[in-house]
Amino acid sequence: MIRIDVVTPPAQEPIDLAEAKLHLRVINSDEDTLIESMIAAAREYVERIVGYALVTQGLRATLDGFPCVIELRGVGLTVTAVKYTGADGAEQTLAPSSYTVDTSGGGARITPAYGMQWPATRTGERASVRIEFTSGYAPNAVPKSLSAAIKLIVGDLFANREAVVTAQGVMVSIENPTVDALIFPHRIILP
Repeated sequence: MIRIDVVTPPAQEPIDLAEAKLHLRVINSDEDTLIESMIAAAREYVERIVGYALVTQGLRATLDGFPCVIELRGVGLTVTAVKYTGADGAEQTLAPSSYTVDTSGGGARITPAYGMQWPATRTGERASVRIEFTSGYAPNAVPKSLSAAIKLIVGDLFANREAVVTAQGVMVSIENPTVDALIFPHRIILP
């Protein structure tokens, strides 16, 4: 199982504060901080659904050992380092010439270079393999459908500041099928 953690958050969000306020029809600055946090939360939600980072950010994948092939999801993905805990317990960094990164099919497939094999990791060590990489679109290159989904989610968060809304004493959860329709074509499903 691969665990992905954000190491360097995105410098910009897919939509900026001005776009969000225009969508929300907010003209004052009283709730700017709240709206900015809603933009980030909406982006994170969409990222969980599609399975990859939307805007360029630094990420770390951790594994409990080297599989035959390491598969990472993402767009604009660049591997910056492959590190592991060696049998002696010391952290090692693989030379880029010892592995190949294939990004031709979307995402990345990392395999040992021709004639090479993955090194031994410390036996029983969890998270013994760490891949550092960047992934994501430039903020102005995020597909418009995903930006629209983020705006709709921000709108829902802004309008419905509670987890559920009551209608005549009955609890009703808020769902937006348009958000699902906008996000669905961008999901990455691994075989």
